[in-house]
Amino acid sequence: MDDNHITYNSQNAENSDIQRVGRIIISLIIVAYFSIVLIQVSPSGEIRDRVKPYVDPIILLFGLKQRWNLFSPDIRIMNQYATCLITFRDGSIKLYEWPENRKFSFSNIERNQLRKFVVDGVSEPHYAAYWPDTARFLARANWNVDNPPVLVEPTFNGMNVPSFATYKKQSDMSFSKIDHRTVQLPFFVRHHEMSRGGVR
Repeated sequence: MDDNHITYNSQNAENSDIQRVGRIIISLIIVAYFSIVLIQVSPSGEIRDRVKPYVDPIILLFGLKQRWNLFSPDIRIMNQYATCLITFRDGSIKLYEWPENRKFSFSNIERNQLRKFVVDGVSEPHYAAYWPDTARFLARANWNVDNPPVLVEPTFNGMNVPSFATYKKQSDMSFSKIDHRTVQLPFFVRHHEMSRGGVR
């Protein structure tokens, strides 16, 4: 009876040790998971930028990538807008402005998809394959048999938004020190590509 009691107690001790180790491991996994989530959703800063290179491989390995844009989109770091100069055969020039958020009325908010495609997509250098087609689209949209377009110059403008750490009132800001970029791309229109109606 005493031997059985000793065996039973030793088994209980082993089981409780295993359970304790299991609880510790599960607790560490939970803490690690929520730490990774916290790092991903925290705003960009010195601590996050220092830790992120070590955490990214773990995120990729276990598929822990989280996007919270649905609830709180990332704040834009650049103000962008796109325009286009269309030069006609007689030398006249037309300025075409792609849709901008600040100019939308409630009735034409559906044009936001076009704005997003051009300003957030086409303007980026890795979408350069779309630039000639964009120029052709604008040439066709402004086609005139008597005075056809001869040059289309899409222009993508952007200005970095200062971070909160270096925030200043606009009246105190030196605009000569603000980073900005303008990309202008001339495309000459080949008239044999256009039909009478302006469609290839």
